[in-house]
Amino acid sequence: WGNIRGVISSNIPDMKLFEEGMYTSQATDVWGINDYQLFDEVHQQLNSLPADQSFFTIVQTAGFHRPYTIPEGHDDFQIENLDGNRLSQLGFVSNEEYNSLRFSDFSLGHFMNLAKESKYFDNTLFVVIGDHGLPDLGAAHLSPGERFYHLTRFHVPLLMYHPHWGNPEFIDTLATEPDVLVSLASLTGHKTLVRNLGRDLWDPRFNQTRYAFHYVYYRSPPHIALLDDQYYLLAEPSHIMGLFDVGGGNPEKDLQSQLPERTQMMSDLTFGLYETARYLLYNNPNPLKTSPNLNAGHGH
Repeated sequence: WGNIRGVISSNIPDMKLFEEGMYTSQATDVWGINDYQLFDEVHQQLNSLPADQSFFTIVQTAGFHRPYTIPEGHDDFQIENLDGNRLSQLGFVSNEEYNSLRFSDFSLGHFMNLAKESKYFDNTLFVVIGDHGLPDLGAAHLSPGERFYHLTRFHVPLLMYHPHWGNPEFIDTLATEPDVLVSLASLTGHKTLVRNLGRDLWDPRFNQTRYAFHYVYYRSPPHIALLDDQYYLLAEPSHIMGLFDVGGGNPEKDLQSQLPERTQMMSDLTFGLYETARYLLYNNPNPLKTSPNLNAGHGH
């Protein structure tokens, strides 16, 4: 599904992949074992490693998908039912969807409780990210631009936790998923050769040039777009569709004629990222095959 195996195994050396058929738990529904069971399996694997062995682990949960199954045997998880107006304000279509997300959160909390009692907890950086957002479905607290251009489809949280970090900090800056692994390597002191479009979120050289590139594959033809702190440039591969102020009160107004220099700059960057991504599909050799000295490490 989604070539997850290919992406992970082609980028992380000495990868050991755990998938369907390798778990001790039984499948709950079409998505396999539920998130609570998955985190139990993750904890067992990590806690069995030698205390001095470093590891990099990716856990892909799947419970927050239809049919929104809440598994039996978890009496400490309480179902909540909200009225239709409140569900709409929060962006949910049903109580089943709402409680499915709550159970995924409950499962993550269960894992963190297990980790706190483990030998790996004190020396592990925990990172939580969503793979994609969802349509807002009338949710409150969104700007007109976010709602009109359905930007919640691309907006996900990125949480980082280490037990010995100081006071919590909230960072509000543009970032994209390709930035995550590059930034984690920097944060943990690992030298890297970056072969994708990700950039270090802690590198001040990029602070004034943070953009998010969007590729909307389910449009025909596909849409490509670029978002900065204020403007959204929307295009198809053949032409620019418009420049819009997504943070203002009139996000539907095309500002190309009023802001020609910004339009040109964002257009050049949009098509540059698009063509570079296409180029990399065919001209980006696998470093794990071309550079044997990179094959040192452990991943799950």
